[in-house]
Amino acid sequence: MTQLSAHSSATHSTSPETRSAADGLTEFDSPTFDGAHAERSIAISRFDEAYRARPPWDIDGAQPAFARLLDAGLITGRVLDLGCGTGENALHFASHDLDVTGLDASIVAIDRARTKARRRGVQARFIVGDALRLNELGETFDTITDSGLLHVLSDREIEQLIRGIHAALRPAGRYWLMCFSERATHPGPRKLTKARIARLFQAGWTVHSIHATRFETVAGRGFEENENAAAAWLVAIQRV
Repeated sequence: MTQLSAHSSATHSTSPETRSAADGLTEFDSPTFDGAHAERSIAISRFDEAYRARPPWDIDGAQPAFARLLDAGLITGRVLDLGCGTGENALHFASHDLDVTGLDASIVAIDRARTKARRRGVQARFIVGDALRLNELGETFDTITDSGLLHVLSDREIEQLIRGIHAALRPAGRYWLMCFSERATHPGPRKLTKARIARLFQAGWTVHSIHATRFETVAGRGFEENENAAAAWLVAIQRV
């Protein structure tokens, strides 16, 4: 789901291509959602089920924080959007003439992303794939973006993902991470501190900045009632 300082919430209208009978709440909206922790990732089946409706992060457009990064010239070259969901970030990058691949393990999400790309006439590649097996792509990228993937994984799978991202990035390539911070109050994803992020990205990485932001969410889900519900960190990380 980026910016160089905190930003306030804004609402998004529902467009015809995202509106459906499945526009209702998902388990990810629940204040008692039993999500990821050190020993367990959130299962892909739960994401498939959520994408049959409309999960709260599936807004009409790119996450504003990532749109600002693009405007600042910080999303460049060949781009891989990990955990791309229904493709809004990837489509936004591609609409600005970048070579973009969106990858997600949810077949439901990728089907919707491909439909959006066709309807909008945007050239972006969307593939169903396991972010923990990036070596199977056999490709390298200049920029990898992650809007809410790493924080749904267990400790073991976080480490596996980071190794895969390092291998898939070209030398000096950038990884832009957006994840829940310890201020976030909504359950589900892991809450990561600055110190934890710094520890995760030591050997082979340079962490350039960690700034406070928040995930934009679908209006009317209750997240806007608490400004910290989806509090996040935006992290600029470079492959050494």
